[in-house]
Amino acid sequence: MKDDEFKLILHIKNLCFLVMDITKIFPNKEKALKDNFISECFKLLENTYSANIINLNDNRRRLVQEKILVNIYMIDFYLSVSYHYGFISSSNFKKVTNLLSEVSKTAKGWMKYGKS
Repeated sequence: MKDDEFKLILHIKNLCFLVMDITKIFPNKEKALKDNFISECFKLLENTYSANIINLNDNRRRLVQEKILVNIYMIDFYLSVSYHYGFISSSNFKKVTNLLSEVSKTAKGWMKYGKS
């Protein structure tokens, strides 16, 4: 794997662990939100691995990379909802936001690099 792609995988793995940790305290009635939040993080990781193994010139790679952006936007949405309803603290919100921002920047750089 290239350095940027490796960094991206590491950031996403850290994001998965962080989201699993902070959602442990979600109320039982919010199981769907918790499950979707965690699931979207794992989909992000899966799509990143998939895009990384597809040939650079393959159109499928671009489609999977677009799914990565959708995963990032959905994680951001679940994060916002969780914070809005008080299921996560402001410090955890900042931690996830900062990590998600790194994931987003790294992913977009990787995609831009792949276009050239």
